[in-house]
Amino acid sequence: MKTRIDNRMIIVRFTVQHRAIDIVDGPDSVDAACVRLADDYGPDLVGITWTEYFAAQRACWLTPPVASTKAEYWEMLEVLPPDNWEHADGVERFTMCERMDGTFTASYAQQDDNYLHKIVDLSDRSTFITSADFVSVFGERAA
Repeated sequence: MKTRIDNRMIIVRFTVQHRAIDIVDGPDSVDAACVRLADDYGPDLVGITWTEYFAAQRACWLTPPVASTKAEYWEMLEVLPPDNWEHADGVERFTMCERMDGTFTASYAQQDDNYLHKIVDLSDRSTFITSADFVSVFGERAA
């Protein structure tokens, strides 16, 4: 059984952040909405399903881990109250309380003298920084 949201389409302008512009009732309404919104947002609007939108949003925001510094780690820890601050798998990590978009936010972690940063999806803990991320960036010396 389809819910009401399954039948709705999202009008998207594919920019750096894949911003949703409008929501319409099904594929038959997409063309009319794109014409109506073209003056404000440009001609490159498309209609996609919610599933397609969330997949594009995820592909846009999630990043591989990158090396960071102790100074950056502490700056981010102290600039705003951290969320999800925890020790797990030999890693101390936290996420920023500010969201970039929806459930996406920056995460910082340290393991011994190594520091990492990446964008994670708070609704999917498999995107959180792990000890395997440290090995992928720093090699076996991080293990």
